[in-house]
Amino acid sequence: MPTVAVNSIQTLRQQIKQRRRSLDEDQHLHWSQAICRRVLQSSDYAIASRVAAYLPFRGEVDPRAVLHGAHSDDKSVFVPVVNDNNIAFVPWEPDCPLVKNRYGIDEPATEGTALPAGELDLVLCPLVAFDRQCNRIGMGAGFYDRAFHFVRGTVKGPRLLGVAFGFQEVGDIDPQPWDIPLHAVVTEAEWIQAGTTD
Repeated sequence: MPTVAVNSIQTLRQQIKQRRRSLDEDQHLHWSQAICRRVLQSSDYAIASRVAAYLPFRGEVDPRAVLHGAHSDDKSVFVPVVNDNNIAFVPWEPDCPLVKNRYGIDEPATEGTALPAGELDLVLCPLVAFDRQCNRIGMGAGFYDRAFHFVRGTVKGPRLLGVAFGFQEVGDIDPQPWDIPLHAVVTEAEWIQAGTTD
C-alpha cells in the first residue's frame, strides 16, 4: 500500500468513517464481538488489573464487551471523559448513568476520581485508520496523543491497543512528531503487533 500523504488524511477520515457507519448492525456487532474476544483472550488482558476502553461513537468498534468482561473479572475499569482539551480516565460501572459530552459521546454522568493515565495497564484506543506498523490516525483532536505522550521511548506505562475493523487498514502512515504509536492493533481477523513484519 502507498504511504498516506498528510494532505489526504482528512479525505481518508471521511471515507473510512462513512464506510464504518454503512456497516449493517449485525455485521458491526459480529466483528466487534470478534475483536473483543481477541482482547479478552490475550496475555495483555490477562495481566492487566486496570483496564480502560472508550464508549463507542458513530460506527466505531464497540469495545463494551471488554468493559463488561473486565468488570466481571474484578478488574478496575475506566473510560475517558473530555475535560477542556484533554481526556481523563474515570471509573466505569455497567449500570452507571451516562450523559453526552460536547461531541455527543457518552460519558459517566457522575465522574469518580480520575486515574492518572500512567497508572493504567491496558487501554483500548479508538482510531479511524492504522497501518501495519501500528501507527494510528484518530479523529484529529489529539486527545490520546496528549494523554499518552509519556509512552514514547519507554517500556513503562500502559499497553495501547488500537481496535479497528480490517478495512480501516491503510498504507504506511507518516507519523507526525506528536503522534503516539500503538503497541498493537486488533481487528476481527488478526492481532497486528508493532515491530513485526509479515
